Formats: sequence, C-alpha cells, structure tokens
Amino acid sequence: MAFTSFLGRVLFASIFILSAYQEFNEFGVDGGPAAKALKPKFGVFTSHVQSHAGIQVPEIEIKHLVSAAIFLKGIGGILFIFGSSLGAYLLIIHQLIAIPILYDFYNYDNEEKEFNQLFLKFTQNMALYGALLFFVGMKNSFPRRLHKKKVPKTKTGVAVSAPWRSCDILAPKHNDFRRSKMFVPVLDPYLVGAHQIFSKSLVWFLIGFFVSNNLAAMENAC
Repeated sequence: MAFTSFLGRVLFASIFILSAYQEFNEFGVDGGPAAKALKPKFGVFTSHVQSHAGIQVPEIEIKHLVSAAIFLKGIGGILFIFGSSLGAYLLIIHQLIAIPILYDFYNYDNEEKEFNQLFLKFTQNMALYGALLFFVGMKNSFPRRLHKKKVPKTKTGVAVSAPWRSCDILAPKHNDFRRSKMFVPVLDPYLVGAHQIFSKSLVWFLIGFFVSNNLAAMENAC
C-alpha cells in the first residue's frame, strides 16, 4: 500500500516536474517559448482584471513569471513525491495562478476551434487542482497528536529506556515517520481557508467573464 501511494505521487508530480525541467532548459535570456506564449495571454488577463474588477495590476516581467512557475512546479513536485503538504500547497498556488491565464477559453466564441481546445485543457488542469485539494484534505484528516509509549520505571521511580531492538532500527514506526514529514502543521488551517477562498473567487471570476462575453456577443449579433 505504501509503495502504491508513493508510485501514484511520482506519476502525478511527474507532470509538473517534467514541465518545469523543459521550461528551465529553454529559458535562455528572455524566458524562452514559455514567456512568448504567456505574454499575450497575461496582457489580456490584466486588461480584463483592470476593466472588470478595477484593480491595477503592477507591471511584471514575463520571464520572472516563468521563473516563478518553474520554482513552484519543480520544488512543489519534488516535495509532493515525499508526501509533503508544503509541496501540495506550492502546486495549488501554481494552478490557481496559471489556470485562468493560460487556458482562457472565455476569450473565444463557442464555435471557434481554440475554445474547445482551451476548455479541454482547463478541465484537465482543474482535475489536477481537485486532486491536490483531496490530498491536502486527507493529509489534514490524520490525527496529529500521537500517543507516546509509556517508559517502564524501576522500583526507585527512575525511567529506564527500553533496550534497542534490531526491528526498531530497521523498520521505524509509521506514525513517527509520518509525523516527521509534516512541515507546516501550524499553518495548515490558514492555508486551507486561503485556497478555499481562492477557489471560490476563481469560479466566480470565470463565470463572470463567460457570461459577459456571451452578452457582448449577443449584443453584437443584434
């Protein structure tokens, strides 16, 4: 069971790690092909945010965004393989930022070819995002406070440590191993609440854009 879980995390994280590795090799001076593909989409996204939400988006160099994406996917994917909640949170942050910008199906009409292609990629990445939320939820459902073993005491009341056993050295307890992998136990409730707020905001943001574009298309047709 442990090997199956580890293999599943490796296969899941390989999507992000291989993508980060490819973008890192092609980065060059200006960010490579990833920056060229991201630049027009980011410009359209910022214009939508400024016009609909009234929020002034600061100017950011595209190559810096690509560097951040490489970091989030690479480091997050590696940590996720070892069952770290921090790795899952890094991948969640990447998905929250990348999905509405890269897979902007809402900027195209239903009859256009790009609409179906982008909408398919959008749903696939939302499935990955949902899997990350499921992993975090299952991780937080485990009890964090583990009962300690009672140390035997002598007649004088002095605690005596149990003798070392070869099985304890070769096969450590699963609970101790799991407890050592919890990097952010204190921040988990705040991060869970944060990504719930971001998820709802993302859904309503996409619904608003989709409805507004359809209304604009209907007005133009009339």
